[in-house]
Amino acid sequence: MKRNAILSILLCILLIATACNASLAGGESGSIALVPFSSEEYGVRGIVPVACEQGEPGQFDCRNLRSGQSPVFLVLQLHSMTMDEFMPLLATDLNLATVPSSRGTFRGAALTWESYHFEAPLPELGPEIFRVDLALAEHGSIVYVAALLTLPDDYDPHLALYETVLRYVAHALAPLE
Repeated sequence: MKRNAILSILLCILLIATACNASLAGGESGSIALVPFSSEEYGVRGIVPVACEQGEPGQFDCRNLRSGQSPVFLVLQLHSMTMDEFMPLLATDLNLATVPSSRGTFRGAALTWESYHFEAPLPELGPEIFRVDLALAEHGSIVYVAALLTLPDDYDPHLALYETVLRYVAHALAPLE
């Protein structure tokens, strides 16, 4: 009995420590190496692309996902408030004329996500207007945020890559138990 328990623990450690690959959406060829991620500060766990380097907690520089000079950022956050409180603050903070409309929902491993797409100036990242792909989930009185930011001209040529990254990251994001 002890032998099975030890083997089970070793197998779990091996699975957690090993990167997995995600295939690109839309029939595009390629894959993305993903590794486990957890943040005690934010109280979340999930996966992120191995090519993304974390700077500040929950902020990843992902320009190494593909060749080129365009900035690509992944942002993972949580906010202690409801979605009804969060959405007007999002619009105000990003200088959006209106609160963005949801483009649909999808179910993750632990949370149900609303998807949003819009463009916004993000002065802290540079003078350009950024394309923001945003996934939001509410659990209790906490809003979970997964966002992928890039330049609009770079988005369409790499649509499958960006959609796949955000979908996999959001799908796996879950509260630490």
